[in-house]
Amino acid sequence: MIDSFQTALAKFAQEHKNEILKKPEYRNKFHELCASANIDPLLSSSSIWEKILGIGDFYYELSVQIVDVCITTRSQNGGIIELSDLITRIEAIRRQPKSISPDDIKRAIEKMKILKGKYSIQKIGQQTLIQSVPSEFNNDHLRLIQYAQSKGGYFTKVLAATEMRWASQRIDKASDELLRDGIAMIDEQGADGLTMFWIIGIIQVDTTTGRISVVQDRS
Repeated sequence: MIDSFQTALAKFAQEHKNEILKKPEYRNKFHELCASANIDPLLSSSSIWEKILGIGDFYYELSVQIVDVCITTRSQNGGIIELSDLITRIEAIRRQPKSISPDDIKRAIEKMKILKGKYSIQKIGQQTLIQSVPSEFNNDHLRLIQYAQSKGGYFTKVLAATEMRWASQRIDKASDELLRDGIAMIDEQGADGLTMFWIIGIIQVDTTTGRISVVQDRS
C-alpha cells in the first residue's frame, strides 16, 4: 500500500512539477501528501523528489534570499522582521508576486538551522517574527513587544509600567536591552511629551501619508 501511494505521489509530482515549483498552494499540497506518507522530500539532494522536481534547489534559493533580506534590513530592525514583510521583500526580489507562502519560509528556515546565524521563528501575539540575530528574547522582551503590538507598534515606559504593573527598574531594563540590540528605536516627541519606543520589526510606514501601523501577519 505504501509503495502504491509513493508511486501515485511520484506521478502527481511529475504531472504538476511546474505548478509545485511556482505556486504555493501546490507546494503545500505536495508537502501534505509527503507528510501523510512520512516522506521528507528535502532530506537528501539525491532523493527521487530532487530528481523529479528539483525542489531542493527551490528551497536553497529561498534560503539565500531570506539571509539576504535579513542581513540588509538588520541595521533597520535589529534583526527581527515580520513574516509578511519578509515575504513581500523576497517576492520583490523574485519579481513574482504571491509566489511564496508562510509555509515556504518556515520550511526553508527549518533547513537553515545548521547555520551559525541561528535563524528562528518567534510567534508573538498575532505576529510571526523571523529572528536573525543570536541574542535571545526573554519573557520580559516578549511581553513588551506584545504590549507594543496592542498599542500600534510602540510603548511608553510610563504607560507600560502602569498597565503591566511592572516596577520602573524592570521596564527600564527590558526597554534598554531592546534599544541596545537595535530592536526598538526612540521617538522623543511622542504624545503628551512621553518618549515612545517603537518596535521596528513589527511596524510599517505608509510612504504617502506617513502613517505607522502594525504589519498584518499572513500565517
